[in-house]
Amino acid sequence: LPMAVIMITGANRGLRLETAHQLGNLGHHVLLGVRHVEQGKRAEAIVRGAGVQCDYIPLDVRSADSIEASIDHIKERAGQLDVLSNNAAIHYDTGQSVGSPDFQIVEEALQVNLLGAWRMAIACHPLLARSPSPRLVNVSSGSGTMDMMTGITPAYSLSKQGLKGLTMMLAS
Repeated sequence: LPMAVIMITGANRGLRLETAHQLGNLGHHVLLGVRHVEQGKRAEAIVRGAGVQCDYIPLDVRSADSIEASIDHIKERAGQLDVLSNNAAIHYDTGQSVGSPDFQIVEEALQVNLLGAWRMAIACHPLLARSPSPRLVNVSSGSGTMDMMTGITPAYSLSKQGLKGLTMMLAS
């Protein structure tokens, strides 16, 4: 891609923050979608400190209002969007089993890991449609593959399997 504007959800730590750093080092303008203000500003400072063009965008993918506001921020800060990378995820629920789940954790995982990505894809579609090379990247996990489906980490695994299905549906 030529210089692109890339929105990464959940970009405050780990692989998501490193992805932002590496894409920024390639010359892309990276938007860091992060739920908590302190964590978002910290991530922005880290990435900018490495000489990368980036902006923190307040974003809670569970909230329609927050998603709508993030679209306004994208328009204000970058004026365009070429790539949406849905990375926001919660609840790698290692202490759970499918036979005795904490359904509050299951519901939260589905809200963020699956429905949040779906909401973001729909909300960002008008901006992406204007890009000459739009991309939608939904980040799943080995835990979401059929051959890895066991009775452990049920909330996370099910939400990531659903994300794979959503990706296939959106691609069609």
